[in-house]
Amino acid sequence: MHTKLDSHIPSQVLHPEKPITHLRPTNSNKSPVANDQSHAPKYDRNFLKLRRDNPSLHLNTPRSTFHLSASTAPIDQLSHDLEQLSAELLFVSETDLPYKTFRHSFHAEELNATTFRDAMQIPATTKIRIDSIDEFFELYQDTERYAANALEAQKYTALENAMRTHLTQVQVIYVGGEEIVEGDVYIVGLDESGQLRGLKTGRVWT
Repeated sequence: MHTKLDSHIPSQVLHPEKPITHLRPTNSNKSPVANDQSHAPKYDRNFLKLRRDNPSLHLNTPRSTFHLSASTAPIDQLSHDLEQLSAELLFVSETDLPYKTFRHSFHAEELNATTFRDAMQIPATTKIRIDSIDEFFELYQDTERYAANALEAQKYTALENAMRTHLTQVQVIYVGGEEIVEGDVYIVGLDESGQLRGLKTGRVWT
């Protein structure tokens, strides 16, 4: 039995005319890593799954309130789509946090840890790590792992289609090392004008 998609998901995003494959890296098991980046986080993914299946293990956090109204509609279609698609979705860490749309000026041709640091004016002492966008979406589209249900998995599939259609060099960027309890997470790429676009959220590791 198929789960009916949320009415907020734009149909042009769910059913692109052509499959988007040209933006995937040739080897999804290898992520671009800069010299100042640490290895993957050491938090226990099994614990995160266990906590998701056992509400008593959750920390109290605010739920997403990202819903559009006529008075707050964004001026461009991409921001509108990303906000609609990410509504009610949460980034999983020791405290699950909502997404919000993100946009920032960017002047380099390549998106990496160094150019992202320069664009965002992040101090040199702050660690930055870049992860594979393929692995991110695989995790959140799998109901045996991070997706809470089939509908949530389908929302992440629609979100992936939108980002791969409109953005290049899409990556997951963690700001703050493992020794930092709270850090920022960006799921971003470059739009046709070269600006940084995508989603921003946060993570909690202890």
